[in-house]
Amino acid sequence: MTNTPSRIILLRHAQSTKNLKDIHGGKGEDLTEKGIEQCHQVAQFFKGNLDLKRLRIFASTSIHTRLTADVICKDLNLVLEKPFDFKPLYLGIADGLSREELNKKDPVSAALLDSWRRKEIEIKQLKVPDMEHYMDFWKRGEALINNLPRDCDSVMVCSNSLFILLANYLMGNHPEDTDKYRHIDIQNCGLFTVVTNDFKIYKIDRTLTNIENYGDAPRLK
Repeated sequence: MTNTPSRIILLRHAQSTKNLKDIHGGKGEDLTEKGIEQCHQVAQFFKGNLDLKRLRIFASTSIHTRLTADVICKDLNLVLEKPFDFKPLYLGIADGLSREELNKKDPVSAALLDSWRRKEIEIKQLKVPDMEHYMDFWKRGEALINNLPRDCDSVMVCSNSLFILLANYLMGNHPEDTDKYRHIDIQNCGLFTVVTNDFKIYKIDRTLTNIENYGDAPRLK
């Protein structure tokens, strides 16, 4: 064991065709040309700000998250890791549908998801038919953090729902204990980074965070 703190770096996937279609959840789609360029920018940013010898990169099961991680790993000459049960939130009847399609199929659920995005409701109020229970999702995220390797810096390439889950977890926004587990606005390749010595207390690293006005990391175009 060393005394060097560990970083946990959440990275939302690069732009994909799924984003252009405004699709909820689903298996994911290919990256756009802009998305691939965003991956190269992230890799260069990591080269200038992280010790690559300490870096481990993980990705969720969605197609666009895996492709994002693959491009970054290739640029950094790293091997993509495979963590346990790294799956996004299953959105029930909304999963795989565009916002327009969902509005036609179930306008009530579409309106509820819009309220979630506007931060008007917390996660336990987001009740879409057949959606995975929020506490099952929370426990999966907790297991992901607990099973990360120590004595290294871990990049977790996430879908939007996973990014929001893990960021809330690392900020201590438990869905049963607080009303703070809410949506977070994240651009493609948005970063949220914490530093920890014991994997119990987490401090935001503002130089490697570029969401919600937390830090100085560059916004990608």
